[in-house]
Amino acid sequence: MRWGVFWLIMGVGLLWAEDGLLVGGWFRSGVGTVIIRETNDQWSQWMSGGQTVWRVSVANRDTEYARFDVSGDLVILSGVITNGAQGSMLWSIGEETLLMVDVRKCSVMVKPFWGDVILGRQLVRWGEGFIFSPMDFFSQMDVRDVNLSRLGVDALRIKLPLGQVGFAEGIGVIRSFWTNSLVGVRTGGGGESWYVTGALFYRGKEEAWMGGLSLKWDFGPTWYGEGVYHSTTNTNKSFWHGMVGMDYSFWGKWVFRVEYMTHTLERTHFSLFEYSTLPVYPFLSHHYISLHLMMIPTLIDSFFLTVVANLDDEEQNLWYKGQWWILGYQRNLYQNVNLLTWLRYQTDISAMTSEKRGGFSCLVSVEVKY
Repeated sequence: MRWGVFWLIMGVGLLWAEDGLLVGGWFRSGVGTVIIRETNDQWSQWMSGGQTVWRVSVANRDTEYARFDVSGDLVILSGVITNGAQGSMLWSIGEETLLMVDVRKCSVMVKPFWGDVILGRQLVRWGEGFIFSPMDFFSQMDVRDVNLSRLGVDALRIKLPLGQVGFAEGIGVIRSFWTNSLVGVRTGGGGESWYVTGALFYRGKEEAWMGGLSLKWDFGPTWYGEGVYHSTTNTNKSFWHGMVGMDYSFWGKWVFRVEYMTHTLERTHFSLFEYSTLPVYPFLSHHYISLHLMMIPTLIDSFFLTVVANLDDEEQNLWYKGQWWILGYQRNLYQNVNLLTWLRYQTDISAMTSEKRGGFSCLVSVEVKY
């Protein structure tokens, strides 16, 4: 985020802080380990590390005419957990120890009579999918997060209501040059049990246009789907991208969600450097499936399991097929104090590397909310 925009948002936010601020967040600290399974089926490289995160969220109380919303993390990473750490505000504070500041959200929303105007870092979800979402042009999956959450984007966004349930919106991620900018428009509407949206998106740097539709239908289980066509000046890089999914909750204790995704992009047309910038990344093969299961047996316990699998991977050894397995458990210890644990196994989900390896990682932490 540009510092000029940041201070503008902070200044505007203070104008609506006369009735006070809502301050919340959590403090979380834990230790974990990583074990690598090599191609020869041997376990090696047993490594450990630690993670401490302090999240602070601030918003104004009086939101009749405007809303000011800031959320950020102060993070200390140590040991193996420093591997892959990214960010513009990242400093080394010791041997294998990093200090990081991560601004998750920093936006101000003004509410004129005709709609909403939102400026700053914000989460923009245009799709319906949990894991696979071709319509989410403006939000990338945070693959480092075991919850596979989405990242915000620095943008100007305008939303207009249309009738009782319809809407229209436009969003722009403006760069120093127009040719590098990202622009999108979307509209939608529906009935009691269904909802449909349509969107257009322009990516200036690649001179690429994208158009798509999403549909959500609540009929017992909730069914949803998305379809997008990516058109570029280089026809070899034009492709279709789609998904279908279903989620269902039952007995008040279980949530089940399954999704399938496919695309027609031929990755042979791209360099290794370009792979990470593709809209389908990290799902570069043509067919994927995901499963998400959550169980809440008691008021203080909850479990979840997330599985993502590459259906095109021809690897015979199950350990090295493209896959993610994430198993998590949370227990409320006392009021606002929680025990959080997760175990994750992952290989190269895109099946790009010739050297097959897999890795287990786990983390046990205590979280205090305030």
